[in-house]
This record gives sequence, C-alpha cells and structure tokens, in this order.
Amino acid sequence: MVTSSGNLLFAKKNLHYIENVHNGINNSNPTLTLPAGPVGYDRSMMISIPVWHNRVYVGGVGTKGLMSNDSLGVPGTGSINWKNVTDANIASGGTISSLTFLDGNTLVAYDDTKKYFYSLTSETGTFGAPATGTGLNTAKRYIISHIANTVLAACLDTALVFYSGNNGASFSSYSGLPTTAIITSIEAPFNQTILVGTKAHGIFRLPLGSTQFVQSSLGLPASSIVSAITSKYDYFKNSSTKQYTYASTNKGLYRSEDNGENWVKVLDGNFVTLY
Repeated sequence: MVTSSGNLLFAKKNLHYIENVHNGINNSNPTLTLPAGPVGYDRSMMISIPVWHNRVYVGGVGTKGLMSNDSLGVPGTGSINWKNVTDANIASGGTISSLTFLDGNTLVAYDDTKKYFYSLTSETGTFGAPATGTGLNTAKRYIISHIANTVLAACLDTALVFYSGNNGASFSSYSGLPTTAIITSIEAPFNQTILVGTKAHGIFRLPLGSTQFVQSSLGLPASSIVSAITSKYDYFKNSSTKQYTYASTNKGLYRSEDNGENWVKVLDGNFVTLY
C-alpha cells in the first residue's frame, strides 16, 4: 500500500487505486493486473517517490520485472500510463522484488531472482549496471530498505540484516538477532535507528553507532507477530512536531515516541499492514 499525491494504491490479486482519497472519494478501481507474486516480498515491491513527481514503481510485473507510472497510479485508456522499465542494464528473465529510495535521491531495486542490485540516480536517467551484492548468501531471499544512504538487506530465511554503503555492490552483517527469529519487516525511523520486526520475537533495535541489535519490545505482548513498522511526523497547530513510529501486530496497533525503545497500544485488533 502506497500513496501517490491524493491517490491510494494497494495490492491484492490486482493493483487497485482510490482517487482523491483526501476528498472522500473512495471508488476502488483496478489499475494493473498482478501475477501471483512471491510470498513475503509484497511490502516492498511497490514504491511512490514524491520528489520524482509522485512516480510509482511496481516490481514483479512487466517485460523485465518492473513497471512505472507517472500519473499517480491511474491507468488511463488501455492502461497506457503503466510503462515497462526496459533499461538495457536490467537483466532479462529477472523479477524486481524489492525497492527502496535513498536520501540522496537514488532508487535501488533488487532482483531476488538474479540476485542483482540496480541503482537509478535521477528521474530522467536509466538504471546503471547491476551490482552483485558481495557478502550476501545468494541462496537466501532478501527484502531491502535503507537508512540515510545505506542500503539494508533483511534476510527472509535466516535472522540476518546486512548493510551496504555502495548501493549494493558489497555488504557487511549486523549481529544480535536470535537465530530462530523470522524477519517480517524493517524500518529506519527518522534515520536515527533501525527497527526489525519478527514473527513471535517482537522488535529489535540497532542503537546509534552500534552494529548489534538489541531487544526493543517494551510494552509489546510476549510472542507478538509484528507484520509491519512505519514512521511519520505529526504536525500540530502550535507549530510543534512529534515523531511517531507505529507497529502493526497480531495483538493490536502500537506506537512509539522514542524510536522504538518503548511501545504503547493505541488500537485493538489484528493488524497486518501499514503505509
């Protein structure tokens, strides 16, 4: 689920959009047909980039496994607004399974079939030659995220998170996650820490300046399944600003005001996604 200006896009069997959601118009329309995507990648296979005129990218579809839309996700007649990304450097036969946008205005795309990282440094440019992610076990599956201009690769098969300062050319590993943990989500709220959500092991946090994760589930029920983590600024009429981080779990929606060190329940329920 992503927003593109006033539109909301969400993926089910197809990609749908709701136009002018802020004005109360809630018509849900299919915008793109999606194949049966690989389980576990869905939360990072779609991205909206406001500084690139709200361009939307969706992985797993198209001639080379990636498509883009410059019309706020609206399909147009015959879905002409969705375009195949066919840059020469993107290998044929792959599938872009995860996307992230670095603070330095660089889009990084990961192909978990070919195990390649691709970088796009401008809205009007083309993707560069693939990077091979030296240091990663290519037999494993990964989703990517970032903190500032560092690419993060979270392994879906073993409890490991890797980091790269060269857009995926090479990686080193963080430590501290329990070997039995299954990673479900990763977020770097306000570039101040890295949070990793897990299935039944709660949340782990990377302290500033450290390369070792520590348990950070104070306030969460034991054995919580953390489906997603996201962060946002809240702006108030008195010009004050607060930084909130949210975690969706099977025990409710939780919020942190200290970058994940402490959590407070804000809503009951079984939550599976956030945007």
